Amino acid sequence: MSHPNCPTCQHNHYVIKAGLNRSRTQRYRCQDCARYFTPQPKPLGYDPRPVS
Repeated sequence: MSHPNCPTCQHNHYVIKAGLNRSRTQRYRCQDCARYFTPQPKPLGYDPRPVS
Protein backbone atom coordinates (compact mmCIF):
# COMPACT_ATOMS: atom_id res chain seq x y z
CA MET A 1 0.00 0.00 0.00
CA SER A 2 1.35 3.38 -0.97
CA HIS A 3 0.74 6.35 1.31
CA PRO A 4 0.94 9.95 0.09
CA ASN A 5 4.00 12.09 0.78
CA CYS A 6 3.85 14.47 3.72
CA PRO A 7 3.48 18.05 2.38
CA THR A 8 5.82 19.36 5.11
CA CYS A 9 8.78 16.96 5.18
CA GLN A 10 8.12 14.98 1.93
CA HIS A 11 8.44 11.56 3.61
CA ASN A 12 5.99 8.76 2.93
CA HIS A 13 7.61 6.02 5.00
CA TYR A 14 6.33 7.46 8.29
CA VAL A 15 2.80 8.34 7.11
CA ILE A 16 -0.11 6.49 8.74
CA LYS A 17 -3.90 6.74 8.42
CA ALA A 18 -5.48 8.95 11.09
CA GLY A 19 -9.24 8.69 10.56
CA LEU A 20 -11.60 10.84 8.53
CA ASN A 21 -12.21 14.57 8.55
CA ARG A 22 -15.63 16.29 8.53
CA SER A 23 -16.00 16.01 4.76
CA ARG A 24 -15.40 12.24 5.07
CA THR A 25 -12.03 12.19 3.27
CA GLN A 26 -9.07 10.19 4.55
CA ARG A 27 -6.77 11.99 6.96
CA TYR A 28 -3.11 11.05 7.47
CA ARG A 29 -0.48 11.72 10.13
CA CYS A 30 3.24 11.96 9.53
CA GLN A 31 5.12 10.34 12.38
CA ASP A 32 8.36 12.09 11.40
CA CYS A 33 7.13 15.72 11.72
CA ALA A 34 3.91 14.97 13.73
CA ARG A 35 1.61 16.84 11.31
CA TYR A 36 -1.85 15.87 10.11
CA PHE A 37 -2.89 16.40 6.49
CA THR A 38 -5.49 15.50 3.89
CA PRO A 39 -3.96 14.82 0.46
CA GLN A 40 -7.11 15.61 -1.58
CA PRO A 41 -9.45 17.75 0.53
CA LYS A 42 -13.05 18.35 -0.47
CA PRO A 43 -14.42 21.89 -0.08
CA LEU A 44 -16.76 22.46 2.85
CA GLY A 45 -19.89 24.57 2.70
CA TYR A 46 -22.48 24.96 -0.02
CA ASP A 47 -22.27 25.43 -3.75
CA PRO A 48 -22.79 29.14 -4.56
CA ARG A 49 -24.36 28.31 -7.94
CA PRO A 50 -28.16 28.48 -7.88
CA VAL A 51 -30.12 25.27 -8.31
CA SER A 52 -32.43 25.37 -11.32
